[in-house]
Amino acid sequence: MGIKIVVRRNENAESMVRRFKRLVERSDVLKDHKRHSVYEKPSEKKKRKDIEWKKNYKRYIRDLHNPSTESLDSNDFSSI
Repeated sequence: MGIKIVVRRNENAESMVRRFKRLVERSDVLKDHKRHSVYEKPSEKKKRKDIEWKKNYKRYIRDLHNPSTESLDSNDFSSI
Protein backbone atom coordinates (compact mmCIF):
# COMPACT_ATOMS: atom_id res chain seq x y z
CA MET A 1 0.00 0.00 0.00
CA GLY A 2 1.59 3.21 -1.10
CA ILE A 3 0.54 6.79 -1.51
CA LYS A 4 1.23 8.33 -4.88
CA ILE A 5 1.10 12.02 -5.71
CA VAL A 6 0.77 13.01 -9.35
CA VAL A 7 2.31 16.39 -10.01
CA ARG A 8 -0.22 18.72 -11.53
CA ARG A 9 0.64 21.12 -14.30
CA ASN A 10 2.16 24.38 -12.97
CA GLU A 11 2.09 23.08 -9.39
CA ASN A 12 4.78 24.22 -6.99
CA ALA A 13 6.48 21.96 -4.46
CA GLU A 14 4.74 23.49 -1.42
CA SER A 15 1.23 22.68 -2.62
CA MET A 16 2.35 19.19 -3.61
CA VAL A 17 3.74 18.59 -0.10
CA ARG A 18 0.48 19.90 1.43
CA ARG A 19 -1.54 17.48 -0.70
CA PHE A 20 0.77 14.63 0.30
CA LYS A 21 0.42 15.44 4.02
CA ARG A 22 -3.36 15.57 3.69
CA LEU A 23 -3.44 12.19 1.96
CA VAL A 24 -1.23 10.65 4.66
CA GLU A 25 -3.51 11.99 7.41
CA ARG A 26 -6.66 10.72 5.72
CA SER A 27 -5.25 7.26 5.04
CA ASP A 28 -4.25 6.67 8.71
CA VAL A 29 -0.79 5.51 7.70
CA LEU A 30 0.83 7.17 10.72
CA LYS A 31 -1.71 5.74 13.16
CA ASP A 32 -1.11 2.28 11.73
CA HIS A 33 2.67 2.74 11.95
CA LYS A 34 2.49 3.84 15.59
CA ARG A 35 0.29 0.88 16.45
CA HIS A 36 2.70 -1.62 14.85
CA SER A 37 5.95 0.01 15.91
CA VAL A 38 5.57 -1.07 19.55
CA TYR A 39 4.59 -4.52 20.75
CA GLU A 40 1.08 -4.64 22.15
CA LYS A 41 0.33 -7.38 24.62
CA PRO A 42 -2.75 -9.47 23.84
CA SER A 43 -4.47 -8.20 26.99
CA GLU A 44 -3.85 -4.58 25.95
CA LYS A 45 -5.12 -5.33 22.44
CA LYS A 46 -8.28 -6.88 23.88
CA LYS A 47 -8.79 -3.87 26.16
CA ARG A 48 -8.34 -1.43 23.25
CA LYS A 49 -10.76 -3.33 21.04
CA ASP A 50 -13.29 -3.50 23.90
CA ILE A 51 -13.11 0.27 24.35
CA GLU A 52 -13.57 0.81 20.60
CA TRP A 53 -16.53 -1.58 20.57
CA LYS A 54 -18.21 0.21 23.50
CA LYS A 55 -17.71 3.59 21.85
CA ASN A 56 -19.21 2.37 18.57
CA TYR A 57 -22.07 0.63 20.39
CA LYS A 58 -22.94 3.82 22.29
CA ARG A 59 -22.99 5.71 18.98
CA TYR A 60 -25.24 3.04 17.48
CA ILE A 61 -27.70 3.22 20.40
CA ARG A 62 -27.73 7.02 20.29
CA ASP A 63 -28.54 6.95 16.59
CA LEU A 64 -31.33 4.42 17.17
CA HIS A 65 -33.04 6.65 19.73
CA ASN A 66 -32.49 9.87 17.79
CA PRO A 67 -33.25 9.09 14.15
CA SER A 68 -32.76 11.82 11.66
CA THR A 69 -35.91 13.82 11.10
CA GLU A 70 -37.29 13.10 7.69
CA SER A 71 -40.24 14.90 6.21
CA LEU A 72 -43.32 12.77 5.73
CA ASP A 73 -45.47 13.08 2.64
CA SER A 74 -49.24 12.87 2.71
CA ASN A 75 -48.90 9.65 0.67
CA ASP A 76 -47.28 7.96 3.66
CA PHE A 77 -50.58 8.09 5.57
CA SER A 78 -52.78 6.82 2.73
CA SER A 79 -52.72 3.25 4.05
CA ILE A 80 -53.84 4.23 7.57
